[in-house]
Amino acid sequence: MHWNNQSEPCTLAVPQGIYCETPMHHNMWTVEYTPIKDDAIATFSIDNNNTMSSFKARSSREPQPPLRLTGVQAHSIFGHLYPEAVKHVAKGVRGIELIDKNFEEVCEVCRLSDATQLISRVPREIEQSPFHELCWDIIFQKEAHGEETKLSYFYCPYLKFYFVFALFTTRQTEIISTFIYTLNYIELYYKIKVKVVSIDGETALTQGNAFTAFRDEKGFMVRLSTP
Repeated sequence: MHWNNQSEPCTLAVPQGIYCETPMHHNMWTVEYTPIKDDAIATFSIDNNNTMSSFKARSSREPQPPLRLTGVQAHSIFGHLYPEAVKHVAKGVRGIELIDKNFEEVCEVCRLSDATQLISRVPREIEQSPFHELCWDIIFQKEAHGEETKLSYFYCPYLKFYFVFALFTTRQTEIISTFIYTLNYIELYYKIKVKVVSIDGETALTQGNAFTAFRDEKGFMVRLSTP
């Protein structure tokens, strides 16, 4: 297809002949021109040649208008800058204008990247097998009959079955004795070996030599739950 801009009016031609004319409207060549019927909705301006056009043409030689950004947008575009650095973006980058400089907000990405510990709160699936897992914790209560204030608590999340022992002290020997009794009871009466014991942050217990020896003897895995 060939455009002949020397003829009047200009034409678009194909090998078979003239395809269409391209007359000029509002200082622009057009293939199909539809006049604006409602003058109220048209915005007109007059260019340097005093020609009426439906929009103001902008020369590419003119400088670009500044990009107006909020502090939040500048923080995200420029790689999650610190709030103090965001305030000086307009000085260091040409063509940027900050709408608001009082940016103190810390986004979610920054919170996660600066976190020293990421804690997952996604609920895990419960093994559909009785006594496959036991959850253990020490429960503190008000002084009861016999002056006991601590309980060793075992709970099966599948059966909703629990074992509770009163503790006179929190010595490892007394706590481990409740583990021995519970796991031996389950093996003796239900013929089931516990595979997993979930413990809530009692690292002093799990790192002790006596507990480690008992764990290796029974062959269960210790799972530390999130704080």
